[in-house]
Amino acid sequence: MRTFAILLAVILTASANHFNLEFEQDGSKYIEKVDIFKKTGVIVYDVPRHSNTSAMTLLKDYNLRLNVMKDVVQKRCYVYPMEKNEPTLDSVEKGFEMVKGKFPSNKFLVNQLNMFAQDEVDTSTLSKAVITFCQNYKILNVEFYSEQQAEKLMQQKIKQHFSTRSKRRDVHVGSFMACQDGSTMTEQMNDLVRCWNAKRVDMIKTRCDIKYWKICGNNVHFETLTCKAAGNERHACVIPEHTRANVICCRNKCML
Repeated sequence: MRTFAILLAVILTASANHFNLEFEQDGSKYIEKVDIFKKTGVIVYDVPRHSNTSAMTLLKDYNLRLNVMKDVVQKRCYVYPMEKNEPTLDSVEKGFEMVKGKFPSNKFLVNQLNMFAQDEVDTSTLSKAVITFCQNYKILNVEFYSEQQAEKLMQQKIKQHFSTRSKRRDVHVGSFMACQDGSTMTEQMNDLVRCWNAKRVDMIKTRCDIKYWKICGNNVHFETLTCKAAGNERHACVIPEHTRANVICCRNKCML
């Protein structure tokens, strides 16, 4: 059901163009639902749970140039900017019209994203569409790093954090979200304080390798230049993309 799209249609007082996109994963077929609000500059993608990935809903706000992923299990929204060369609303709509409800699985681009949750977004900077979409969920900025880059940055944040002699007991060290893997926030921080009190911050080991939200989705758009270069062959006019994303958290442990 297009629950979020229907709600947005009411809030935005705008109608949407609806598309279903059939795709196949591990021998099973699934339907991704797409709603394009051209007048208000918004697209909503609703991807079902499939294979070893979670369900995911993605809103693209073309006015703010933002992508917003919604995780209903963790009750969080993850926000990050669109690419400079983001396909236009018209090209996306035309792409969906041309594929006629089936994702071109014979040849497509693959994008891999490793996302790390950062600080909360100032909601005064967000649109009514995004606020409605995220409901009362926590809305977080995300950054993209490799696991090795994240671990190095996390170590830097830990040193900066303790160098200020902060008395806070949160699990945000700098701006990185630490994993909540059964231990309490206080227990995690106390473990780091143990290394700090021993003046051995160098003994804090960081691992950014837990993928606590694995998602993927598909998109298509019409590409005029590609179409002309291919002599207007219909299949060459559409650029299909498959995006895989992981939201990753970091674990810190004092090794003393």
